[in-house]
Amino acid sequence: MEVPEGNRYPDLQAARDVASVMAHGMIAEGDQKGEDRRRWHVEITNRANQPVLTVAFADVLGPTAAG
Repeated sequence: MEVPEGNRYPDLQAARDVASVMAHGMIAEGDQKGEDRRRWHVEITNRANQPVLTVAFADVLGPTAAG
């Protein structure tokens, strides 16, 4: 899913924090629907739409939950 208009954050850490919260919510939603979303990821881009960070859903759960 792409959000072309995007959101702006003061720094990369803030964007990472929001992506992590979003990932947790999307995983929980997937669990309720019987979908495994742990292989999904969020890609954070800069104003030029160039990737600067990828947040893997499995990573926000920690090493024991990813398996």
